[in-house]
Amino acid sequence: MLIDGPWVMDLEEIPEGHWILQKNAKVNLARLLQRAKPKKIIIDGSNSPYYQDRWIKTLKAQNIPYHITATSGAYYLF
Repeated sequence: MLIDGPWVMDLEEIPEGHWILQKNAKVNLARLLQRAKPKKIIIDGSNSPYYQDRWIKTLKAQNIPYHITATSGAYYLF
């Protein structure tokens, strides 16, 4: 699932697979995680460090696994 804006809160059902956050998505991640739990969140290199830091704090607090491509490189789904 590609998360790239506030429209995601209008979805009736949110898939629980891998999510990708990109381009400084304007999404309240904590509120979104109340509705669904992803297997892992991939934060790509198009996001600013400010957004990355905010999301990481939220993900750590809720024990959601994540991968940051800017620091850890590509993430491969196989």
